[in-house]
Amino acid sequence: MTDKSNNDNSDLNTITLNEQWQIEYWTDLLGCTEPQLRSVIKLVGNKLSEVKKYFRQ
Repeated sequence: MTDKSNNDNSDLNTITLNEQWQIEYWTDLLGCTEPQLRSVIKLVGNKLSEVKKYFRQ
């Protein structure tokens, strides 16, 4: 089993989609699909606060 807590990309304020578990984590948390999430990140960047703000609109 991989220890995700020691990953350099484990900052919970920044959305990273480098690995499948990250995609699953963020889409689950935000209640969206991968294409939706990638689209929003292209529009507003990968800061969690900005992505959440976009989805609340």
